[in-house]
Amino acid sequence: MAYITNYNFTRITKGFEIPKDKDFKFDDTIIWISPEGIVYDQDNPSRLFARWDVNDLLLFKAFCKDTALAAGKFYRKLPKPQDSYQYIQPEKAPSYHNDPNCLALHSEFESIAIPEEIREQGKEKVIAFRKWWNEHEDLRLENPKAFVARINLAFHINIREFEVETKSNSGIREIDNITIAQINEAINKKFKDLFSWAKEEKKREIIFNTFAYLSYLGDKKDKQISHNPTHYSEDEIKEVLRYIHLRKKEIIHDLQNLYLKTYNPDLRFKSTLLEQLGFEPCYQCCYVTTEDIDLSDFD
Repeated sequence: MAYITNYNFTRITKGFEIPKDKDFKFDDTIIWISPEGIVYDQDNPSRLFARWDVNDLLLFKAFCKDTALAAGKFYRKLPKPQDSYQYIQPEKAPSYHNDPNCLALHSEFESIAIPEEIREQGKEKVIAFRKWWNEHEDLRLENPKAFVARINLAFHINIREFEVETKSNSGIREIDNITIAQINEAINKKFKDLFSWAKEEKKREIIFNTFAYLSYLGDKKDKQISHNPTHYSEDEIKEVLRYIHLRKKEIIHDLQNLYLKTYNPDLRFKSTLLEQLGFEPCYQCCYVTTEDIDLSDFD
């Protein structure tokens, strides 16, 4: 069994694309059927979903039903990350993990920028800077001030502190302890709760009916709503859209879990297919073999 982070799981789905053939149609166009028998499909997706949401869900469903076929038909292998020489650790391909307790799987992502004075001197100087950094990593952890003083002396720079970007761990996707019936019940409840919430106020209802499919704009400060037929301000609309988007992401997450649980709860990939998806084995917990690797738990 192998594990990846939620962020990397999302990267898999982002690697899919629909063929540009204008006559292309999915073999299976059903997104979800509610317990009451309401069919949500490509032609009737609910006001909540935009066209790209529908395509992403149907691509994901195809991936769960036949991973090899979907990978060959829809997957566009992302180019191997290129070293930008801007960070201490070069950009690298995402990893999968054999051990669910692997420290690398659960740790925060830390990216440390190389000082501009070093980058301006070219690639060879960056490589030398990285080498020195890695050789003195223990000093950095034990005595950061002494580390900075020594690196300034070694490279004739004047840095007080380094720019560090930290991203919290996105967690592991686990679906083993929930049944298909429970997932369907959860989706149904979330749909009903969201629709009921929207109808509680006239403003919510109007904004929901007009803009729900554009819910992602709620968190986009740099993007304006181009066409607003309502009398509500952009701030009022985005406040409602932020709530809608949170609930929408929960529904999409549950739908993905439903597809996984229904069609292939024990996803298995050969190492060749993992390579096609752009993943590399974790250097801490994986050993490269030709055996099948179980990816039933995504994160």
